[in-house]
Amino acid sequence: MLTLEERLAVVNLYEELGSYRAVAAVVGCDHKTVKAWLERSRRGEAMAGVVRGRATDPFRHLIRERIEMTAGRVRGRRLLKLRRAAGYTGSLRTLQRALRIEKRGWQERQRRVYRPWYSAPGDFLIVDWGEVGKAATAAGQRKLYCFCAVLGWSRWRYVRFFTCQRFQVLAQGLAACFEAFGVPAHVIHDNPKTVTTEFVAGLSVLNAEMVRLAKVAPCLNGDDAGNAFARLLPVAAGLASPSRTATTSPMSATVLLITARQTGRTITDLDDHQCLDSTARIAGGGGDILPTTENDMPDPLQTARQAKETAALLREARALLRRIDKLAAGAEGMEPPTPAMVTALREQADRLVHHLARQEHNLQQRTKQAIRRGSRT
Repeated sequence: MLTLEERLAVVNLYEELGSYRAVAAVVGCDHKTVKAWLERSRRGEAMAGVVRGRATDPFRHLIRERIEMTAGRVRGRRLLKLRRAAGYTGSLRTLQRALRIEKRGWQERQRRVYRPWYSAPGDFLIVDWGEVGKAATAAGQRKLYCFCAVLGWSRWRYVRFFTCQRFQVLAQGLAACFEAFGVPAHVIHDNPKTVTTEFVAGLSVLNAEMVRLAKVAPCLNGDDAGNAFARLLPVAAGLASPSRTATTSPMSATVLLITARQTGRTITDLDDHQCLDSTARIAGGGGDILPTTENDMPDPLQTARQAKETAALLREARALLRRIDKLAAGAEGMEPPTPAMVTALREQADRLVHHLARQEHNLQQRTKQAIRRGSRT
């Protein structure tokens, strides 16, 4: 059978050659086929080919039913016996071809589509913990934990570091997160003992301290008039909450990213994480790094003085970097150093500038936090 392009070529070639056999020799078909298509063209019939029915067309619905019944596991030889009894007269190969087409369609209908989970604004806040390394404290090396919270709608992230996961620390992280984002209608979390004490009939029993914490956090979402306080939903509570996969995916991504960036490191300062710039603002997120206790809060004047001194050192370091560039170009009136020396000097200066810029930023943030804490007290 000729394709549509070949049929159109037959008409054009016949106008040029004027012979059925000449056109057939060019196209590669019989001259009677050329004559038949030209006669159909003269009668004004469509150039599309005649679509013949298949021997399996009357049994298509039966094939689909068998595929649905067996979850796509039915085989052609087994199906042939059943179709013979129903009056099928075609071959096994024809039935297998139709079965393969129907199975492909069934697989497309059964394929799971993964879509990101989004809640309504102000509805859900997802909270989780992650272990990201160790920190040097007065009591020695302590494990460092990452408190991470993600808003279900905007995907804004709040990240804070602690050296334990006690309830007081969890409450401090939630309070600071509520201060930054507001209080959502629901807080979704895992089932640690600080949140869930036991399970009764498959439902989680919340910690009494957590219930008291929820009662002092008024809900800002006005769509539920009967819900006066933020509801804390454990993942296994079985209530009307999103699936575990949907809620833990954004949390796992953040915790895994922080862990990957801190593998093998011993943290001497919480600011070493650079979380505000490198992690908490991923995908439009926001974050904050606060000291663990109030005793760690610096004096605003002292921190501002340190920030001013750091800014002066940063200016000197940048001037040094510019002078190295001039040295490399021979603009200082002396013989330029070797490329290896210039590269080493530039790398050292770059590291110094980066360190001072990070330190200046952290000091500014700590100054703002101290001022805000002082204004609240």
